[in-house]
Amino acid sequence: MNKENNINQIIENLILLVTSKNPPNEYQLITQTVLAAIQNKNSLITDIKAIKTSDNKVFLSTIKSKIDVDTEYYDQIVELIGNALNLILNALLYSDGDKIGNLINTIRNSILVLIGDFRKSQDYIQTPTSYSLVNPEQDFWFLRSDTNGLHTFNTDNNYLKNTIPNASESIYSNAEIYNNPYTNLSPKCVIATPFPAEKIINENELQNYIADLFMNVPFAASHKVIFEAQIKVENLEGGSRGWGFWNTDALPVLGMKVAWFIQQQNQSTKENQFQIWTFNGVTIDIYNIPVPLDEEWHSYKISMDKNLVSYYMDNNLIHQVNTTFQGPMAFHNWVDNGFFDMENGGNKVLQNSSSARTNYTKEMTIHTK
Repeated sequence: MNKENNINQIIENLILLVTSKNPPNEYQLITQTVLAAIQNKNSLITDIKAIKTSDNKVFLSTIKSKIDVDTEYYDQIVELIGNALNLILNALLYSDGDKIGNLINTIRNSILVLIGDFRKSQDYIQTPTSYSLVNPEQDFWFLRSDTNGLHTFNTDNNYLKNTIPNASESIYSNAEIYNNPYTNLSPKCVIATPFPAEKIINENELQNYIADLFMNVPFAASHKVIFEAQIKVENLEGGSRGWGFWNTDALPVLGMKVAWFIQQQNQSTKENQFQIWTFNGVTIDIYNIPVPLDEEWHSYKISMDKNLVSYYMDNNLIHQVNTTFQGPMAFHNWVDNGFFDMENGGNKVLQNSSSARTNYTKEMTIHTK
């Protein structure tokens, strides 16, 4: 094997693995991929880093030279290969040089997880699905809290309250819900999460990741999913909040997927944003809602189609985006003390909050048409 072409060998093998379901030489392809990853570590690290900093042009041109852009699931294949390269890069960067067996197992298992997830997602998307979830039981949700975030269900005439108390810019505070991989309710599409949604910087983040190793992301745009809810908020200052559809791919080359309402304030500028974000993993559409968010009850609706997502507020259509979502997505509702600085790479900047921040949900429904 020519060590100078290791990255091309890896990409070629991954394309073969996902374009032919359960190929007879799958074990051989995975073995070749692992060998290509470990034979010349320094060169491969340089090559992957170059791809990651090339605005995807080099990455996409490399894939287009090996696969027809009209191939079924082309976009999903591109994303999968981006994820695989990220995982291989992290394994090479952070492995113990004296434990080559651990490095081999890490890369092999990561590839197996990604290929398995790809197949499960495609099977789910192609399976006819019909459901209507009205105020699902608490065990339907994975309840994430950082620092001292709180979740309360079915109290004070509210279905859900997500709350964080007064927060400091020195520590992340967060309360959020998303689809629980361990629920008994359907629909269900459980995939493994080979990387955490947040950097593991403390015990709390580690516990979140351990609890969330297997994600349930059942809402596929191909089934025309509609979310409707009555929501109000308290305390617009010092952080972000939102509700809508999302997935947990926080580290891929081509980014995560989002279709949600979001409100956030940057305390350094006192700018208070109320927006709609639509992100398909490649391009992002950010729409500034002309009416600022207040602390009253409003109805919200998101209709997510395979090629179109529509946003409603108080029964009025306020924005539409022609886009294509590949793969299922989770429903997500959160409130925290972070501000997404989109002008500087989307980094999360922590904010002070002198009083509690809360999202109230009176009633919510998710259904297909």
